[in-house]
Amino acid sequence: MNRSYAKLSTISIRHAFYTAQACPDFDLTPTIETKQEMTRYRLVWGSGNKTSASDFSLMQQMSDGQALIPLPSSFTLRYFLTLKNPNLPNLTALPDKGSKEVYFWQNQAGSATLEGSVQVLTLVAGTYEWTGLTLGTPSTPTTATATNLVSGEVKTAISKVENGIRIARINLEGSSNGVYQLSESGGSVTKRVYLDRDLFGQDVFGIIELRINGSIPALAPAYSLNFTARQRFWTYFLVKKGNHSGYLYEIKHEPPVGAGLYNIPRIASPIPADAAKALQLSTLNGGAAVDVYKTTAELPYQEAARSFIKLGRKPNPGPPTLTYLISHLPNAALDDPLAYIVVPVDPPNP
Repeated sequence: MNRSYAKLSTISIRHAFYTAQACPDFDLTPTIETKQEMTRYRLVWGSGNKTSASDFSLMQQMSDGQALIPLPSSFTLRYFLTLKNPNLPNLTALPDKGSKEVYFWQNQAGSATLEGSVQVLTLVAGTYEWTGLTLGTPSTPTTATATNLVSGEVKTAISKVENGIRIARINLEGSSNGVYQLSESGGSVTKRVYLDRDLFGQDVFGIIELRINGSIPALAPAYSLNFTARQRFWTYFLVKKGNHSGYLYEIKHEPPVGAGLYNIPRIASPIPADAAKALQLSTLNGGAAVDVYKTTAELPYQEAARSFIKLGRKPNPGPPTLTYLISHLPNAALDDPLAYIVVPVDPPNP
């Protein structure tokens, strides 16, 4: 009997911030229910490339070229994402989410394509307290319904008004895990939540749900989760210690690809938040003068990180050629969601 493993599907994680786009900043783990399914059908899960933690594969144990245990015609696989790089959200274009919410992706009708738009769902463990329903007449109750989008299970609860807010407490204890669509009788408010008692309370970044229809070996789908880089304005604080009288400074930005240098202008009247930061830096540096420079357009993080930033100084008045003091600033600002870069400048030599 010849035992081997056949690849059934893969999930690749890509991020535009990285040069080759392969993103090593996540762990992707099957949920407990999915692990139980894997054990039942002799499936193995893991990184598909020992040199890259961005590709994950689902393998099936084979015997003489056939599945050791036949797979069902349809079932659901779920995986959860955890962050290995806590700064990654600062670099990523994603909708905001709260501490009890997760990002959610699923494939389209059992296909090998993940839906393009990400959902933000509340992660729940049992009873969910749904607020923000249609208020209507306080004495008239409404019915809130929660429907599992995979199993079709339905749970209901009667809403009531407490302190001027209509609340429905929906008991999902003992229900199947997964996405629940919430709706209200006579109201237009809807919401989706994700039930998983094991994941609740953990530091979960997101969940991928794959609804498989038909034969996986025939499809051998390759799913790809693609993240785009966040764009933002970049602010530079030039901290001028000592006497810089009679000298002008400029900051130039040189993209890794494309046209040459362009100026990052000095802002004479910075916005209140930047003015407050400049004042704080001045106080911390013994009253040093602090100039604020800001890009005129939003730059993607990967472009800003791979760019050359040059700081020039010349006498005022003086020849047009500047002496560049810095050829490349450190990337420390990539850890800062506000994209602040502080540049200390010593006074010119006499």
